[in-house]
Amino acid sequence: MIKSKLFGRSLFNVKESEALPVDFLYGVQWMLVLLSFILISGSAVHFFRTHALESVSLIILAAQVLVASSAWVSLEQQRYNVRIQHLLVITMILGFSGQAALGHAQHLAWTIPIYLAGILVLPTLSVALVGLTITFVVALINPAHQVDPANLLLALAGAVLTHRVKLQVIKLSATADTDVLTGALNRRQFDAYASRHLADFQRNQRPSALVLIDIDDFKAINDSLGHAVGDRVLSELTLLIQNRIRKTDAVFRIGGDEFVVILVGISAETAQSVVEDIRKLLSSMDDVHLASLRFSAGLSDVENNMTVDTWLDRADKALYQAKGDGGNVACLAR
Repeated sequence: MIKSKLFGRSLFNVKESEALPVDFLYGVQWMLVLLSFILISGSAVHFFRTHALESVSLIILAAQVLVASSAWVSLEQQRYNVRIQHLLVITMILGFSGQAALGHAQHLAWTIPIYLAGILVLPTLSVALVGLTITFVVALINPAHQVDPANLLLALAGAVLTHRVKLQVIKLSATADTDVLTGALNRRQFDAYASRHLADFQRNQRPSALVLIDIDDFKAINDSLGHAVGDRVLSELTLLIQNRIRKTDAVFRIGGDEFVVILVGISAETAQSVVEDIRKLLSSMDDVHLASLRFSAGLSDVENNMTVDTWLDRADKALYQAKGDGGNVACLAR
């Protein structure tokens, strides 16, 4: 990995976008869609004025219309799609670069805002290398094209500023949205995340399961072994859950020893197997305090006309039943 004091972290880090808040990524996608429609409109005006558009440009334009439309639908459904963001960046850059290669050299400068948007969702150095490569190739294809040093300096300054903004957003997001002790998302993020999946279910009937986890006799762990051990147990349990669930799922700490896991695209009944996997992973750990850890869970499906509070309340009632049954079990909400 290449590291730089100027940029503050690895510039090849492919996980940068995973650390960005979803609301921020939605904003980037809106910006990319807007830029894309501006480019499509410009190409359409050029075509109607000249009645001449190269076949390559037509193919790229058709791809851009398709991708931009898909991105628009995704935004309307409040479903962030990182692949569509990447495709938007690629089709817009191909469009401008194609125009520059065909002789419209001035169009290459318009790739700068697209590269800056790309830096927000892709590894910075990768975007910079792709940009330099395309500029070099276009200059070879079209010898009349002269690389403007001022444009390169502007792109460099914009890349540094955009990357620093991205890192600051990641830093602030980590501070505001996660639990300091465990690294799980906090209650504020739970409310926002659950609301999005409730809305998704209302539109598309896409299932999601809410799992409410509570450690059995956690107070006894703190009293007999000390808070340092209790804190480590909470942190290790969070890490274990995060490693078991998928990237589309999320874990939240909403109380002292209470966690919520939202599993997307599956029913609560199916989610029971995930809970049992977590229990088995715990029992196989070398740490005796974790291997002997017991927890109860309440599971609830998402349903029509639910609110975040009612969804959580249904899981809480199932958790209460699990505790009443002796603990260390998972119960479905009825």
